[in-house]
Amino acid sequence: MIPVKHYHIEVDVDSFYKTDGGLYLDRIGEQHDLVPKHGKILKTPIAAKFKEGDLAYFMHFEAKRIYKKDGKNYIDLPESSIIAIQRGDEWLRGVMIPADKIPAKKKTDSLIITDLSQKEEYETHKFIVDGEVVWTYTNSPYQFDYIDKVFLRPNFIVYNESKGVSMDNFVILEVLDEGEEYSAVNGIYRTKREVTQRGRARVARPNKYGLEGEVVFLKSTNNKLPFDNLAAVRFQYILGCYEKS
Repeated sequence: MIPVKHYHIEVDVDSFYKTDGGLYLDRIGEQHDLVPKHGKILKTPIAAKFKEGDLAYFMHFEAKRIYKKDGKNYIDLPESSIIAIQRGDEWLRGVMIPADKIPAKKKTDSLIITDLSQKEEYETHKFIVDGEVVWTYTNSPYQFDYIDKVFLRPNFIVYNESKGVSMDNFVILEVLDEGEEYSAVNGIYRTKREVTQRGRARVARPNKYGLEGEVVFLKSTNNKLPFDNLAAVRFQYILGCYEKS
């Protein structure tokens, strides 16, 4: 039977938990961690974007759809539930963008290595997409880290470092020092920078709106980026600017 709206995908649960030497690994974690989040497309729907034989990747909450038939595991998904596709060595975008991790710079404060089992650490806001370094929005809840890939929501990519351009409707700002003035809030003195809703900043990177110089913006706990006092602010939250090229 030809599926009309869904991809018919085989999920190989056993091989996911088998090492190269043929040993099985213990299954530890939440229920959605006990099964793989990818599988081979066996049948495609009408007017399909992807092909039979492609490896389809999907989010963890879709794992509850996996069912067993004739001793094998399958999942049927609409195209909107496929986050990315692997076709040989090629990666294709679904609803998310496949990206590679970037190793974090190691601290050189000490020459003594005390923990040989320490895991490799990676940048949390920088990734490589199609050979280009991009930044993602702070506190993005939609990043999906799986096996050796990270999958990114396109509307949370804020800056392309390789091309030196801001992405989507973001403007990269350098937040200016607001001083250490204090203000009483419910009888408790707090720094103005903590209680003031409007912030001052200087445009730090080129953007499609041509904004330059100092701006006033509506602050958010999610604006901050972990690079050199920078913030990624959506254009609609910039209240005013003093220059425009």
